[in-house]
Amino acid sequence: MKKIIFCLPLILALSGCFNVPNNSNEPLSEDEESESGLLPNESEEETSESESNSESRNSLEVNSSYFPGPVGSGYPADQEIDVEGYKFDISYCLGTTSNAKFGDSIQMKKRDGYFTNKTALQGTITVVININIVSNTGQDLTECPTIYAASTLEGVGSANALNKPTGTDDSEGEFRTFIFTPSNDLHYFKVKDDSSNAIYIKTITWNW
Repeated sequence: MKKIIFCLPLILALSGCFNVPNNSNEPLSEDEESESGLLPNESEEETSESESNSESRNSLEVNSSYFPGPVGSGYPADQEIDVEGYKFDISYCLGTTSNAKFGDSIQMKKRDGYFTNKTALQGTITVVININIVSNTGQDLTECPTIYAASTLEGVGSANALNKPTGTDDSEGEFRTFIFTPSNDLHYFKVKDDSSNAIYIKTITWNW
């Protein structure tokens, strides 16, 4: 009996040297979650899906559906819009859905209308703009917006304008396409109507 009592403290001491697996249903502590390599509520499936979406996108098309409509007979207030997760600031621009002549288009106020991406567009960019052809009594009034481009958002305000390309009309004479090819270090673009006429953009697409 004395030998058994003598061995008991030794057995208890040795048991403390081994980690006993936790088979309970208790949640992991914050430290244990951190060691797992995932943040709380984050799964490996969600992380890989986000990376996949980013890698698969190679263009961004903007059309009238992302722009607010008119307010009364005027333009909506300056605001931020979201285009597939990319943020844009807009001013004196609206999305038309019932224009008898141009249908759905982005209408830009002459001399004042503009929109600027606030989310950087990475890579080598090509900007393709489809403009509704505007004519009055046989006079072609179609204008191409000016694009100011910079490597930073802050630099767009004082950026130089990209050279305007020659436009190409579609076979039916409804749209005129302009293709800009800025250098690959430019990620922010201010699209502005500097002309004396309103501009009606059917689509503007950034390809990379």
